[in-house]
Amino acid sequence: MIDILKYNLKIQKNAQKSLAKISEPFQTKIINKILALADNPYCNTKKLTGREAYRM
Repeated sequence: MIDILKYNLKIQKNAQKSLAKISEPFQTKIINKILALADNPYCNTKKLTGREAYRM
């Protein structure tokens, strides 16, 4: 049996508050995308030009 390690995700308080303000269907979609990052943090991401940030 192979155990697959997942990354730990930490969602900052200000991100949680912002997410809570979004309507339910979009909120669910965003949460699922964030949780998928625990399996593969580099899948479907693109580094933004001129900043230390990524886009999903």
